[in-house]
Amino acid sequence: MRTLSLIHLKGGVAKTLSSVNMAYILAAIHGKRVLLVDNDKQGNTSKILKRHSYERPGVAEILTERSMDMKEMIQHTDYEGLDLVTAYMNLISASLAVMLDQQRPQQTRFRQAFGQVRENYDICIIDNAPDINISTINALVASDDVLVLVTIDDFAIDGLAELKEQIDHTREDLNPALRFCGCFITQYDRQNEADRQGREYLKALEGYPLLETCIRRTVKMKPSTFAREPILLYSSRCGASRDYKALVEEYLGMCPTWTQQGEENRNDKGKEI
Repeated sequence: MRTLSLIHLKGGVAKTLSSVNMAYILAAIHGKRVLLVDNDKQGNTSKILKRHSYERPGVAEILTERSMDMKEMIQHTDYEGLDLVTAYMNLISASLAVMLDQQRPQQTRFRQAFGQVRENYDICIIDNAPDINISTINALVASDDVLVLVTIDDFAIDGLAELKEQIDHTREDLNPALRFCGCFITQYDRQNEADRQGREYLKALEGYPLLETCIRRTVKMKPSTFAREPILLYSSRCGASRDYKALVEEYLGMCPTWTQQGEENRNDKGKEI
């Protein structure tokens, strides 16, 4: 199982929408067995996938329970090949409990838990909160890859340096295999000169490789969240649907050895979507 974290220190950059849509495309089109982890106390990923519940264990329990069974935390979704670990507001108290717990390592709890189901999935995607806290550090320690989302505005690069520093420190101290794959732009308007110039500026930034794929702004995205559907199901022909498919292809192209494995699991029916 390869693990990808999506992250930024700023809210409103479409981390949740990107996590859900990438996970769905990987399962429905590429035939991957996907585990999606909601690592944000707001639980929006869980809500979009219609699994938000205060009665089911999730990320908080992974952090706090010593002898938990990871399989009890995983829920099937309405989409074949896509499973979910949920989150809600108890993640706040869980993170505090982890920080106060000096009896066992604090940063490796995700990695240990994911190890229980590593053979059951091809890829795990973690939707992280816009923060650096103990749960996001756990996510970075458990991840193979990191993608950072950015939007083109006055604050586009706010927090990038601090986030890159945290990624570097995690690699040095806890996860030598962690790879910063780069950044990708969301809510992009290619007709807007400011967006085009902002993209060129980001491409020129040293140390922050920019993916070729940009996720276009579309009026279909917001209603898709009310419909509780991935954008590819809600509006398969809109620009964002095509962009998310291209983004997944670009990411898979960064992992050629891994993507060659399990190709026999490709879902031919899903390719017609």
